[in-house]
Amino acid sequence: MDIALLGLGRMGRELVTHLIDAGHHVTAWNRSPGPAEAVGRRGARIASTAAEAVEGADVVVTVLFGPDAVRETVIEPSLPIAEGALWIDITTVSPSDAADFTAWATDAGVRYIHSPVVGSLAPARAGSLAVLIGGEHGAARRGRPALRFAGRGRKAEKSRGP
Repeated sequence: MDIALLGLGRMGRELVTHLIDAGHHVTAWNRSPGPAEAVGRRGARIASTAAEAVEGADVVVTVLFGPDAVRETVIEPSLPIAEGALWIDITTVSPSDAADFTAWATDAGVRYIHSPVVGSLAPARAGSLAVLIGGEHGAARRGRPALRFAGRGRKAEKSRGP
């Protein structure tokens, strides 16, 4: 699967390694280049822009620092996520933010699920985070396999929209 991961902060760096280890083709992007270098050495392709990262991706995973970062990265530039792609937002946002992001995604022809994780860096490193899934039922069902990288063997989901 071709996956773009946007945001290589502490949690993003832990999660991206699971995607790489699972054999996915991962393109990663981060606002500052330092964290991307280590991820590139692990096998991810590093994009210089978020738009470059999402080009051709089946799944886009955002692990950003709050809703303002999501707006600045995805919404305000109207990131060119491919029509029909799945956007999994792991960023911690409010229900009203998730509803705004859902509306943007719907208008863009993108399927959106909000999927916050429960746990800290150690469970992220171990792939044992509790993973919550919120969104349209079909998108949530499609997102479950893609989220195994965050919480292997865990089944903590909710498939109702924001």
